[in-house]
Amino acid sequence: MRAKISVFILIAVLFLASCSDQKIIERLGFTRLSAFDSVENSDDIRVTSNIPKADQKGRFILSSVARTSKEARITFSRENNRRIVSGQLRMVLFGDSLAGKGVWKHMDTFVRDSAISQKLFIAVVEGNAGALISKEYKPYPTTSDYLTRLVETNMDAGLIPKANLFTFTRDYMNDGVDPVAPLIKQDAKSVKMTGVALFQDDRYVGRIEQNKSIIFSFLHRKVTGADLSISLDDGEQIMLGNITSKRKLKVTGRSLDQMKLSVHVELHGSIQEYTGDLDLSEGANQMKLESLMSDSLKKTVTELVDMFQRKKVDPLGMGKLIRNRMGSYEEWKAIDQRKAVSEIEVEVEAVVRVKDYGLLQED
Repeated sequence: MRAKISVFILIAVLFLASCSDQKIIERLGFTRLSAFDSVENSDDIRVTSNIPKADQKGRFILSSVARTSKEARITFSRENNRRIVSGQLRMVLFGDSLAGKGVWKHMDTFVRDSAISQKLFIAVVEGNAGALISKEYKPYPTTSDYLTRLVETNMDAGLIPKANLFTFTRDYMNDGVDPVAPLIKQDAKSVKMTGVALFQDDRYVGRIEQNKSIIFSFLHRKVTGADLSISLDDGEQIMLGNITSKRKLKVTGRSLDQMKLSVHVELHGSIQEYTGDLDLSEGANQMKLESLMSDSLKKTVTELVDMFQRKKVDPLGMGKLIRNRMGSYEEWKAIDQRKAVSEIEVEVEAVVRVKDYGLLQED
């Protein structure tokens, strides 16, 4: 009998505890998305938060003009019956107007908050970031799921570089490289990737267009499993699939006026589609096609590097390589680092190797 009573008491305690936990959860507002926008003629910012309901069938949108994100969070808690917490924050978005002024003072609070994951996605929005996260995008259950999966899918496919709170902070703190972030835009019924946002320190100063963002990914990191559409000068189209990329950046020379940067990019992939007239069952034509693709890749890589130097941005970490070739860190700190990166001579080598031609190749 005592055993039965003990079991009953234990079940009752667990039931009451679960009810208590449920009530606590219902009193919390778990922010999934936060957006920051500039306020016209003011140093204040507009902070917008997207908070899904407990049943995941709806969401709350909270928006406030404040001096800091912390101040906005306090305002949110005062204006509703939930305490706003950030432990489940998945993505932070900055409107391009605010991003052009600098984002670090708004990100610093996320870096210091131990409840926030270092994998938190960072993105720049063409236009108003608050408006983008306030909209529902059917048939997706929540806006936060839609946006995070959109970014994850494009990163995994190599279409955009990997960028999150950790990588942005690491590159911002390093005086030899600049951070990058995905660039997105609200469409009529969806959100689309429009390229890569380039930063000079923490200021958004330029962009890589979407059609070149995958080439930048090859320059930025090792990519596997990607697909690349190549347009040749004569209008022929090639789809290179299942790509594995390699990249190597190297600075030679000791004195600043003698330094040269070599950029080597190598792609290995399979031909999935070809619209040209070459008979790809012949070895000579295969070599010719590889050469044409290599020339096309080199042209795009050269255009990107030239653009980085014109804008004095360094998403590739050229500054780190220059710094490591100098005699001391003090010598590096004494020079105009942006000028050194923008004026170093660059030599680009691009190689495309085809692993197989699939059905296009005869036995």
